[in-house]
Amino acid sequence: MTVSAEGKRRPLSRGYIKLNLVYTFEAFVYLFVGLVIMVLNFSTFIFIPPDSVYIMWLFGFVVSMVFGITNIMIPSYGNGREYHMYLIVPEILALNLGTIITFITFSYTEYSTFVNIGLSLLLLSVLIHLFNLTSSRINSIAN
Repeated sequence: MTVSAEGKRRPLSRGYIKLNLVYTFEAFVYLFVGLVIMVLNFSTFIFIPPDSVYIMWLFGFVVSMVFGITNIMIPSYGNGREYHMYLIVPEILALNLGTIITFITFSYTEYSTFVNIGLSLLLLSVLIHLFNLTSSRINSIAN
C-alpha cells in the first residue's frame, strides 16, 4: 500500500508489481543455471571455476531477490511512493549484463579484460537501486 495525494492508502499498481516480479523470476533462473553448472562441473563434463558460479549466485540470485523484495516491500510498509519505474528497467539490465559479463570473465581468462565492465555495471545497478530507495523515501517524508 502506498499513500495517495489525498493521504489515503492505495495498493501498489499491477504494472509495478509485475515489473518487480522479474527480479524473482531471474533470481531462480540464475540459481538453477548455477546448480546445473556445478553438477556438470563435479561430474567432470565441463570445467568452469566455482568462483564464477559463486559470483553468479551472489549477484544473480541474492542481489536480484533483495532488489525485488525491497522494491515491493519498502513502499508497501513505509507508506511511501512506488519507486521510479523508468529506472527499474535500466537497473535490471545493468544487473543482468553485469552478472553475465562478470561470470564470463571469471570463467574464461582470455576475457579477463572485460571484468571492469561487468563490475561497473553491477555497481551502476546498486547505485540506481540506492537512488530509487532514497529518493522514494525522501519524497514520502516530504509529502
